[in-house]
This record gives sequence, C-alpha cells and structure tokens, in this order.
Amino acid sequence: MQGFSVGDGFKFGCGFFLAAFIAWLVTAIIGAILMAIFGTAFGALFERVGTDLIGQLSQLLPIL
Repeated sequence: MQGFSVGDGFKFGCGFFLAAFIAWLVTAIIGAILMAIFGTAFGALFERVGTDLIGQLSQLLPIL
C-alpha cells in the first residue's frame, strides 16, 4: 500500500482549483449573456414607459 505524498496533494489542489476556475468562468459567461439579453429586452420594454415617468416626476418635484 502506497501512501500519499506532497506531490499528490499538489496535483489534487491544482486540479480542484482549475475545476473551480472553469466553473466560475462558465457561470460568468452565462451571466453576462443573460444580462445582455434581459437588459435589451427590459430596455426596449421600458423605453416608452420611461419617458412618461420622467414627465410625471418633473411635475412632482416642485410639489416636494
């Protein structure tokens, strides 16, 4: 029966770090894609609402 060496621990640690980094990278890319999709969708959706809202807020500010 062979025991563990420092090199085995180093290989395990590097492999674990590499797997975690790849998982983080995939998550970041998917998150950026989803943010772009939803940002565009909500931006187009609220474009018309935003102009009306700004007009209402400009009338409300002197009252405050």
